[in-house]
Amino acid sequence: MTCYLGYNKDPRLRDISSSGGAVRGVLLDLLDNKTVDAAIVTDVYANRPTTIITADPFQTKNVSNTIYSPANPLEALKHIEKGKKYAMVGLPCHINTLKRLQGYGIGKEVVFTISLFCNHLPSEEWGKEIIRKSGELRFRGKGSPFTNSLHPWPGDKYMPETCRECYLKRVSEESDISCGDPWFYKSNDIGDGKTVTKANTAKGQQAINDSKNVIFEECEDKTELYPLKPRKSQKEMPCYWWTCERAVVNFGDYITPLILKEFGYKPVNFDKEKHAEQLYIIGSHPYQQTSKMKIWGAGCDSENPPLRFMDNAEIYALRGKHTAEKYGVKDVPFCDPAFLMPVLFPIIKNTQDYILYIPHHSRKNIPAPEGTEIIDIMANRDNFFDILHKIVNAKKVISSSLHTQIICQAYKIPFEFIGDMWSAKFKDLETAPDTKGLIKMFPFPILNWRTYGI
Repeated sequence: MTCYLGYNKDPRLRDISSSGGAVRGVLLDLLDNKTVDAAIVTDVYANRPTTIITADPFQTKNVSNTIYSPANPLEALKHIEKGKKYAMVGLPCHINTLKRLQGYGIGKEVVFTISLFCNHLPSEEWGKEIIRKSGELRFRGKGSPFTNSLHPWPGDKYMPETCRECYLKRVSEESDISCGDPWFYKSNDIGDGKTVTKANTAKGQQAINDSKNVIFEECEDKTELYPLKPRKSQKEMPCYWWTCERAVVNFGDYITPLILKEFGYKPVNFDKEKHAEQLYIIGSHPYQQTSKMKIWGAGCDSENPPLRFMDNAEIYALRGKHTAEKYGVKDVPFCDPAFLMPVLFPIIKNTQDYILYIPHHSRKNIPAPEGTEIIDIMANRDNFFDILHKIVNAKKVISSSLHTQIICQAYKIPFEFIGDMWSAKFKDLETAPDTKGLIKMFPFPILNWRTYGI
């Protein structure tokens, strides 16, 4: 796609911008021509990044410049309104995650994306260190080409783990347009400030062609000279999740690979010939495994489980007190990882007038209550999120499935258990879930911004 140097027609906006004010100008274009109803942007309040949703052109004009601190604009997805259209400004990792979410049917209201060039972020501690040494943290704008120069750009000491392990290109190709500083152009090409802008999609190219607020000058694409290659390849995570003859997957078990993807990993089925250990997340019988494993949130469905597996297990979290008592484990968080689903996949409820009946796959012989709609708990990978949306929008759910019950509790959907309490694993639900403790005890670095600050 074509590359440009762009600058805002408004001299004031150009002057206070980090480069040339092209991002502000494009957002104003999108709002003015009704391409979007609102913009999702990140501003700084009291030296802390805060994501806002605004339809106010004045507020969009005055949003902050470069922000040298971790932010999570995808938190705003919890507050978007169906039927409205949004533009989002973010980093490549934010846009990458948004595109995955949209593949799950979440966040489709975001119809235009602007990605900023990224050479990793410093942590909050970096900014605090600048303030401690110099008494101020000066963000760019008003002709200032850089931040306070008394502190070097952060190395590993001041770099969040998610940046240190990043596997994405820092000049995003997934957004409609990518914007950044023109560090690789000569100063006489830049004048009073210009923003390098790349069109990545036909929609992005159209926005550049139609811009009323920004002057775009076509230029040589030098972004390949910008040393912003992926730091590492995406890490594979050997793990266990149960499937039925590989054609379909149990609704609850499929949450395992979903969580790992959103934490930044590539989940693969454990193979004892290839892998030294595995991660065990969702399931009620890790004691059937013979390999070395890390247990994070698993449960127990027996009153007398064999405990030989404990010789090869490191336990970081368990489903609840019942499991902890049976395994003889103390001082770990209690929470089934499925309770994280609303954090990772925020869905705005639109409650409909239907009642679902979702039997456990081994309890399909129990007759469906009158007036209910039956849902098969054995989902295929293409309809998992259809089932999830159906549950979240139900007036009520009746089920004998543990993870259907957990999903209902997590998303606050009225729920009724049907049948006898046939497994000891349900006793774990008497324990209040500790989602923050669960996140804190994940046995590997979390490489995705969406869990930042949970």
